Amino acid sequence: MKKTLTAVVAAFGFVQAMAQQGGNYTVSGTIADTRGFGDVAYLVRYDDGKRLDSVRLDGKAFSFVGRVDTAVFCCIASGSRAVGYFILEPGDIKVNTSDEGKCRPSGTPMNAEMAGIDAEAAALNAKLRKTIAGLRSRGLDAGELNRQAGEFTANTQQYFRTRGDELFARHGNDALGEYLMGTDYMQARRDIDQMKKIGTFGPWLRSRTKVRALWDRIKAKRSTMRGAQYRDIYGRDADGNPVKLSDYVGRGGYVLVDFWASWCGPCKREIPYLARLYKKYKDKGLTVVGVFVWDKEENLRGAMREEGIKWPQIVDTEEAARKKYGITGIPQIMLIGPDGKIAARDLRGERMVRFVEGKLRGE
Repeated sequence: MKKTLTAVVAAFGFVQAMAQQGGNYTVSGTIADTRGFGDVAYLVRYDDGKRLDSVRLDGKAFSFVGRVDTAVFCCIASGSRAVGYFILEPGDIKVNTSDEGKCRPSGTPMNAEMAGIDAEAAALNAKLRKTIAGLRSRGLDAGELNRQAGEFTANTQQYFRTRGDELFARHGNDALGEYLMGTDYMQARRDIDQMKKIGTFGPWLRSRTKVRALWDRIKAKRSTMRGAQYRDIYGRDADGNPVKLSDYVGRGGYVLVDFWASWCGPCKREIPYLARLYKKYKDKGLTVVGVFVWDKEENLRGAMREEGIKWPQIVDTEEAARKKYGITGIPQIMLIGPDGKIAARDLRGERMVRFVEGKLRGE
């Protein structure tokens, strides 16, 4: 006889209640690749990186024993590596560390469900990659290739969002919901959709460090979109002297701000476009300023020489890129108007050149 929806919900509620009530656990497995591990493994809470326990490895094997009051998302880690992601809940948990990118634990209800969700996402992404590779092999022109690939990608992302709604409806206040935050079931959403979804979560999940950080990042990004007043950035220039973004903004011209790093390949591909604009318009109402982020300050001068960068730089010592502008990926290039308001974000390549030149012409 088929289970009724009421019975399924009741069963789920029982499992969730057991996880929230707490109980004893064992977490065991083997480290498939012990490079960087030494002879000690740590049980680490994913949210804040706190080490909950440590054991000496028996060859490659580990076993943790303890009690947990509220289920949390965790991993097995050493000083420099993390493997074997799982949910720490009452029961006998088996952790798979054979692939650092997978979450395939077993032995308890929430871990079994997490493993299934992870496998589903992996299969969908594999299908997406295979489909796009197949389209490329057909010799389609660029326009048709982009259209078909974009359509299939959009359909996949829509599935992740729809399926994510279903999953978060059941796990909006528990450790499985915490795990879902880092998956395509949340990441396929636009920023505003992420904010709306977080707003439906229960108090425990909203209290997680990484959930709060995501909420703050999205708020920062939404408040610094087109039309918003720029926010100042304080740091040091290439010579180590104090400098701030307001040294360049609000002086009668446009300011093109490039958030970049020496290790970032896509950032380097934007430099020729920035150089064209700098050379042509540096004395005609445009200032180009680099903001050096997520990099070592000592790398700046060498990177400037290597890339032929002539325009001024600000080393982002306060991490203003993330805190004030909600930036999580680079390059991020934005244009700030003479009035200090942001004219555009996410500028790239020839589109950036056309947009900036249009603004300088008064369009």
